[in-house]
Amino acid sequence: MGLGAFLWALKSGQFDDLDGAAHRILFDDEPPRPNAEPSSPPKGR
Repeated sequence: MGLGAFLWALKSGQFDDLDGAAHRILFDDEPPRPNAEPSSPPKGR
């Protein structure tokens, strides 16, 4: 059964990109974009 799962994983492309995830973790996420319009100050009573 384990051999069948391994062969299925090989045929379905599970092992195509072994280094991709290892390289992606090294890159930072994109910084959040600033809002286009400034936020208005809180309104009092």
